[in-house]
Amino acid sequence: MATNHSFKLKRILFGNLAADGGMSTTLTEKFGETVLGTARFGGEDTTTTNFFVEEHDDAVESISVAGVLSFTFSTHNASQTAFLNAFGGTIVAGVYHAPDSEQDIEQSIRAELQTGLFFEFTRVKVKARPSLTMAKDTIGQIDFTCTILKPSKTGESKWRSGQVA
Repeated sequence: MATNHSFKLKRILFGNLAADGGMSTTLTEKFGETVLGTARFGGEDTTTTNFFVEEHDDAVESISVAGVLSFTFSTHNASQTAFLNAFGGTIVAGVYHAPDSEQDIEQSIRAELQTGLFFEFTRVKVKARPSLTMAKDTIGQIDFTCTILKPSKTGESKWRSGQVA
C-alpha cells in the first residue's frame, strides 16, 4: 500500500455552499499564496465527563463530546478584494469599506496538496483577523480560522480526503 504524506500545499479553494447544503461545486482561489507553515487541519481534544455515585469507585456513566475541528491558514494578500472576501463589507471606487459589525461567512473549502492529496470541508464558518504589521522588516497578513460545521445536507460528510483526479 502506497503512503501519501500530507505536505506541500498547492492551493486553497473556496465556494458558496451548494443550494442543498452540500459541498460547493464551484470553487475558486480567493486569497492567493499562503504564508509558509500556516495551513493546518486539526482539532481540539474530545471532552469526557464521567459520572460517579457514592456506592462505587468506578464511573457509572461517561459522556464524550468531540472537539471542534478547524482549518487554519494565513495570507499576505492585503488587496481590497481579499479584505472583502475575508471580512465582508463593500468596495466603493476602489476603496475597501469594512462592515459595521462582524459578518458570518460560511463557505466550502478544498485544500489541494502538491502530492495529489486533497481535503474538502463541506461547511465552515470563516473568521478572519487582520495582522497587518506596518514595519519594514515584516509583511502583514490576514489570519483565518475556518471552523468545520455539521453540513445542513443530510448524509453529507463534514470533511473528506482523497486523490486529485
